Order: sequence, then C-alpha cells, then structure tokens
Amino acid sequence: MIGGMNEPTGGENPRERELDERTVNSNARYEIVLTERLQDDIIEPLYEVLSGGFEELNEVSIGKQDMTFDEFKEDALDPSVLKFVAYDTKGEAREAIGCLFVHTDPKKVSWIPQTYYKQQHPELFNGEKLLYTSTLVIGKNSRDLSAGRILIKTAQRFGFDSDLKVMLMDYSEYNSKRLPGLFEYCARKIDENDVELDIEQVQVGKEEYFLIEPQAKPEEVPMYYVTESPLDSHTTAECISLYREEDDIRYAFDERLGEEELEEAIRSKDTIKITIFEGGKLVAFAVLSNNLEDQHLNPDFVREKSEKENFLISIYTTQRDSVIYRALADYLAKKDASLIIKLDENNTSSKINLTSSFGYTHIPEPVDRQHFLAYVPSKSVEKGEK
Repeated sequence: MIGGMNEPTGGENPRERELDERTVNSNARYEIVLTERLQDDIIEPLYEVLSGGFEELNEVSIGKQDMTFDEFKEDALDPSVLKFVAYDTKGEAREAIGCLFVHTDPKKVSWIPQTYYKQQHPELFNGEKLLYTSTLVIGKNSRDLSAGRILIKTAQRFGFDSDLKVMLMDYSEYNSKRLPGLFEYCARKIDENDVELDIEQVQVGKEEYFLIEPQAKPEEVPMYYVTESPLDSHTTAECISLYREEDDIRYAFDERLGEEELEEAIRSKDTIKITIFEGGKLVAFAVLSNNLEDQHLNPDFVREKSEKENFLISIYTTQRDSVIYRALADYLAKKDASLIIKLDENNTSSKINLTSSFGYTHIPEPVDRQHFLAYVPSKSVEKGEK
C-alpha cells in the first residue's frame, strides 16, 4: 500500500465511511491530500492553479480543456468526486500546486453513455466499478514530472484496489503522444517496492470536431424554417419526441444534450432553431448557437482555423436523415458562416450526410479530437516482501 494511505481497521472498508481530508501519500517534497469536499479557502486558489495550468493546452485545442469556476466549484463540493490535491512542502509555505479529480458516480457525468459501454465493452464496464478521471493539472509555475507522477500514482492506487476498478480518462489530440504513456507508466509502477499491476489500456472512442463551410449549394434544398424565438409547446414536444426516437444511436461519446438541456435550448431566445416539416409533421431539426464563448470552445483557436468571421455551433442536430444537413448548408451559405459540429468517430452516417450536403468529395479532416481511454487492471502481482 502507498505510504500514508489509511489501512482498514477492524474489518472496516475505508470506502464505506465518510472520507475526511487526510494525507494519503508524501515524499521529501510533495504531500498528496485526499478529500471528498474541498475547504472553502482552497477552492479559489486551486482554481487559479487549474486555469493557469491549462492556458497552453487551450491555445492548441478547439474545446476548452479546463472548467469554468462554477463547474469546478460544483465538483469541489460534490462528495462523489474524490479530490487528490498536491501540496509542495519544500518551501516555507505549504502551497497547493496541482490536483486530480476522480468521479465515482458515472451517472453524474452526462456525456458518458452507460448503455453504450455496457453493450460494447461488457468485459470492461461495470457501473459500480467505473471511475472517471476528469481533471489533472499541475500549476504552470510548478511543472515537475515527479509531482505529476506521485499525484497520478496515488489516485490510481486508490482506484485500482482489490475490486480492480476500471479507470476512464479523456484527453485532447495535443496530449495524445504524452498523457496515455504517462498514465500507463504510473499504473504499472505504482510502488516499485510493493505491487506492480497488469494493466490493459483500451481505446474506447474518439470525439471529432469539424469546422467546415459549404463548398457548393446542395442540389435539393428542403423547405425549412429558421427562428431565434422560442418554439411553441407543440413543436417543442415534437422535437423532444424525435430526440427520444434517436435514443438507440449510441457512441462512445454521448453527443446529445440531456433532455432537459435540449428543451432549455429550444425555448431559449439566444439559440437558432431550424425545423423541417413534411405533411405538417416535424421530421428534422437543429439547434445552433452563434456565441463561441458559451459553448465551451476556444474562440482564438476557431478563428485561426477559419477565414470566416461568422460561426454557428451545433448544439443538437438530428442524425437519421441528410435533409437537415442540406438545410444547414443552405443557411450557412446565406450567412457566410462556418459550422462547428462534434461527432463520434464511428458516426459515419452523419459524416457522410455532412460531406455530401456541404459539397465535399471526401469526408473532411477534423480540426481536433478528444480521445477516451479505459485502464483495466487484470490482476495484481506481488513483488516481494516489504
């Protein structure tokens, strides 16, 4: 067991009692503290570490890799999210220089589709044994590989216990050559004098970001309606009904908003709604935003990748028919705008519909990707007496 990790006493499982703040690992320079709830006086300083630590990554990624303060505070106070905080103890003042958050309740992570993993990876996935690593950062003024290693090893050792939990993580394309190897190295070498784990690294999905504009007008443009006003109750209900019909379309990343979020977007005055009817019945729709700041995107990255000044972001677009993509292509051409849409790498039908409707001869290359990995411990191997 890692130095400083509390041992069970009297048959008590440490996961079954409330976790107070406590030191779970330390060395000559760093101390790792585990807590279910961050103290109020550390939330803002630690968020500053987070924001500074992600500055460089946000410059090379279309999607923001860090959280807003409200998102960070929500996780900081949620007891189902374990917080591993790294402190530098070498100087005169004990200073928080990094953190790693682990979600123990995957149902609270809206974009992790439970059904997909149970169907596609039954050998890996068990809802009660799934941990999700949502945040890992070392402050930009404390970039020390050893600090990152002790933080990762501590969280992994806590997760890869006798229950052999599966740990999920996601990372940007920019980090695809570095982060997976670091996590795998730490998992295999959790404690050189204690236990080496047999770890399987499984790529379970990729989310791809497309930034595209119409190359030619579609041959057949359907009749479509555009409004920024909230949709009426009847049309809103039809949109939700179509959304539910597409519930069987499942990928590693859940591209869809939750039903309540979708209804809120449909009723918002700040979104653009495109609807298509046949015989008086709604057959397809899209909900778009023209505000880069509100969609967890990095505006500077987007503007660098496109010559257009106007952008529309797909919040939700129905997937079963190409008719909505032909309407989008026509509308974007009229607005002289580019479309930002994210699709699972296996969502071939939407990619083909997008390609043909926008006048491309081949599926365009995505401008960025988000990768999703699972680390699966298959067994523990004792390495000798301690």
